[in-house]
Amino acid sequence: MLDTGAVKNAAAIAQREELTRARVSQLLRLLKLAPEILAQLEDEAGAGPVPPEKALRKLAGLPKVDQHQGFRDLIEAERFQVAVGGRGGSSRSRVQRRGLQHQFERARRFQRMLDDGEVSSLKELGLRDGLTGGRVAQLLNLLHLSPEIIKAVDVPVVEVPTGVTERKLRAIARLHDVDEQAWAFRRLTGGC
Repeated sequence: MLDTGAVKNAAAIAQREELTRARVSQLLRLLKLAPEILAQLEDEAGAGPVPPEKALRKLAGLPKVDQHQGFRDLIEAERFQVAVGGRGGSSRSRVQRRGLQHQFERARRFQRMLDDGEVSSLKELGLRDGLTGGRVAQLLNLLHLSPEIIKAVDVPVVEVPTGVTERKLRAIARLHDVDEQAWAFRRLTGGC
């Protein structure tokens, strides 16, 4: 959007996407990764673990000549984490990280870990994924949406209804009545 002039600056992106300016800056920083690293991360058919975003942002601050070894080190660290049961230990080789599907997958994994007694608090759960306890609570909040709404938004990114964002869904999830949720979702998607 910046390259095409669709938006003037990162602040405009933040407003349009309902993110903080800091979050937009974090995401834009990822584009400073070496092209080969970005290609590997974007390869949906790729195998192997995906390092945490926070580590990738830190890596993006290094000179490109140093990024390749740093990336290899991150991959090895992730393989070790998965081998010892950290970061969820998913049997899938790679989670598609687009749209809302990965957020719902994460929320369900977090809920299973809590239900199984694998972790005792949101803070402990967040530490495993490099998140705050508050962010974990936000993701778990998505599971309070009605099954019909989840079915409509837990889809590939190209199928997510226009206007739907995670933040707006969390607001709808705070409504306890299923009918109120349905009304708010129809209003959000222009179906009222």
